[in-house]
Amino acid sequence: MKTIRYCENNFGYGTEEAVQEAAKLFPLEVESAGCWGECDACSSGAYVFVDREMIEAEDGDQLLEKIKAELAK
Repeated sequence: MKTIRYCENNFGYGTEEAVQEAAKLFPLEVESAGCWGECDACSSGAYVFVDREMIEAEDGDQLLEKIKAELAK
């Protein structure tokens, strides 16, 4: 099972909604934290880690599409 990790400080970009939608579509373990230490990525757009790979996007909609593409591999 894949794991998605996201930062609770990144919600303004639609990250949480993208992760919740991805979790409806794929079997996932979801972890959130107050900070993952990726402040540059966090301040410039939506991002998550799928397993250990960072995925970045301008907003939650783009992030969801990138997450789906990664999980479909």
